[in-house]
Amino acid sequence: MVLALLLLLRDACVPLPKGTISFSGLFSFLTNLPSYYENTFKDPVAIGLNGDILRELIRTIFKYIPLGVYETLKYNPLVSPLFGDFKRVTPIQFFVARDEVNRDGSVAMYEKCLQDGVHAELIIQDHGLHAWNVWYYLDETKAAFVEMNRFILQVGN
Repeated sequence: MVLALLLLLRDACVPLPKGTISFSGLFSFLTNLPSYYENTFKDPVAIGLNGDILRELIRTIFKYIPLGVYETLKYNPLVSPLFGDFKRVTPIQFFVARDEVNRDGSVAMYEKCLQDGVHAELIIQDHGLHAWNVWYYLDETKAAFVEMNRFILQVGN
């Protein structure tokens, strides 16, 4: 959502934040990226131990989307930012875990930002816990806070 908001703010000529930080983002509703399949059963927070949580979420969401609308929406940059034009947005720092289903989407979004001329950073944490940044007591989270602080200081000047 934060990247869709950046696009809306930019297009409305509203001042943008000096930088953006994204944790374990979902940047596309396409499920053709390798990490979606490789990590389905490695990503317990996002998927559940047997994969049922994500499948049920997708079934529930699509129940309320009229037939044919999903095919249009999945390429809309406000739904799937990977298909947006990120020229002239502020720097973005991406965090994702190696074993998350969202890993390859984060990598693709990072590469898209670089292609569009955005200063972007990608940090892939070497474990599988989805959105580990919220677990403040983990050593990995403390290290991520150091990286976030460095990024904020860098883009804030």
